[in-house]
Amino acid sequence: TNAPEVEKKLTALRADAIFSLTPFLQDEELAMRICSRAGLPSVAAILSFDNLTTRSWIPFTFDSYLLWNRHNVAQLHRGYPETLDRDVQVVGSPQFDFYWDPKCIREEREWRRSTGLPPDRPVILFGGGYYTCAPHEPRFLQQIDAAIESGEIPGRPVILFRRHPVDPLGRWEPVLRQAKHIVHDDPWRLGSKVLGHTNVQQEDIAKLASTLYHSQVHVNVASTMMVDGSIFDRPQVGPAYDDSPGGKYHGAALDCYRQEHFLPIYESGGLSIARNRGELAQAVRSAFLNPEEKRVERARIVSEICTYNDGRCTGRVAAAIESFLGKTAESEASAAPASGCR
Repeated sequence: TNAPEVEKKLTALRADAIFSLTPFLQDEELAMRICSRAGLPSVAAILSFDNLTTRSWIPFTFDSYLLWNRHNVAQLHRGYPETLDRDVQVVGSPQFDFYWDPKCIREEREWRRSTGLPPDRPVILFGGGYYTCAPHEPRFLQQIDAAIESGEIPGRPVILFRRHPVDPLGRWEPVLRQAKHIVHDDPWRLGSKVLGHTNVQQEDIAKLASTLYHSQVHVNVASTMMVDGSIFDRPQVGPAYDDSPGGKYHGAALDCYRQEHFLPIYESGGLSIARNRGELAQAVRSAFLNPEEKRVERARIVSEICTYNDGRCTGRVAAAIESFLGKTAESEASAAPASGCR
């Protein structure tokens, strides 16, 4: 019902082309539909490596696509056969570029102080996911805490629990109230009205990069954070079971690692899958004892998902857009009347 108003605003911009990161989101989809109908040249840099298979249908075809990796190219062509004759480029993962910037890594003492960690205990990073992925996930956090208390995981490490920016805290609170070895740290200001609706600052990015760098072991459930952690060559542990009464999510617990976008990670060999509580404690313990194990496989995760490991993917996107606009201008010029009028 608001399409005419949006169309009026977009027309007033007199745009030469359109650039989209998230054409599957409702507001952006509407704008892209209107611009597509108007015939504006269009380019999309799909925001993340899972967006082509886990997000809703993209109802129009762009002239150019900028993607993370070869797997995304295959997914695009299979899901949208009309893109076979479009310009498709692999530019890598711009959202990870800052991990290669030394200025984003804080000194360890400062990082520990800012997150409330003790000064001398080794750190297990537990990256909480969104509740729909693994509703029973807090159980894993509790079990690691208990394994530290019992000595199954030696060395008295501390767990740094970093929850997903839009995941409600309520489901974690029962575990956090009883925990003996957990420090809770929100990733950034979570938004006063809607979780995740916030302006992420440079200091938040530095905190994330420093957390990945200084934590010795990373634990999460089928999360993009496994790519982040592999960039820093830290052991990655993925719980894949449900041992709660009834085991309601046991079947889905392993299947979430077999989602199409996650298969290159699962098949890389760089991830230690834990299929029960004992394997979870053992995987964390082994990660401390032999952190170099699976190093080659973790590098494979980075190459398969990010394609490039040089921190220059944003520049590749910028160059691709510049080239696209140049070709568009040349095409319009060749199609213009002899007078040169547009």
